[in-house]
Amino acid sequence: MHRPSPRRPSPRLLTPKSLLTLLTFLCLSLSLYTFLTLHASPPSTLTAAEITSKNLRIYDKSKHTFSLQPYSKTTCIAALVSNEDEDIDDLRIALKSLNNLNLDSKTKIIIFYESDLTMSHTNKITKSLPSHHIDFEYINFQTFPELFNPSVEESNWHKRSKWGYHQMIRFWITRVWDFESVRENCDSLMRVDSDSCFLPSTKEGMRLEEGIVYR
Repeated sequence: MHRPSPRRPSPRLLTPKSLLTLLTFLCLSLSLYTFLTLHASPPSTLTAAEITSKNLRIYDKSKHTFSLQPYSKTTCIAALVSNEDEDIDDLRIALKSLNNLNLDSKTKIIIFYESDLTMSHTNKITKSLPSHHIDFEYINFQTFPELFNPSVEESNWHKRSKWGYHQMIRFWITRVWDFESVRENCDSLMRVDSDSCFLPSTKEGMRLEEGIVYR
């Protein structure tokens, strides 16, 4: 007697809801694995002081441990100044006002200059912030991008020189990062203009009646 072969159940297709549930489960599993991997306990040889000091904690996945490497970069403050006496005097005020920010002693100060500074200029600048060493870097504003002809192109802004303002913008956007003193020493860079001035923590009620408070 011939017996009919049992019918195989037809494969069930995943519904959109089931597929979404599966994807959610996979994502959560991956996130949990990543969290546990990245938050593995550091080796017992590292003290709490070492872990919280300014070092890079490098994770070795094969050993599931952290190792410390010295982190030498620091916060940098940079300014660009000409050799005009007025600009030098303004910069001195800006540097003196940095004392109101409670700067870390390791903060690096870099002064970029695009015209020759005299010894008198540099002495005045360094005496403005005696608590910090100040480095000076020369920037050549007579160089231009390749294929740009400054004698043919027209400038849309004239102040002290034909291309001075444009070169200043170019410097802060791109050229400042070409300097080794910035690349090798700075993990962050704050620009200070010669006419900047920093005040201590203050609260002014200039428009308090309008609900606006200046801090």
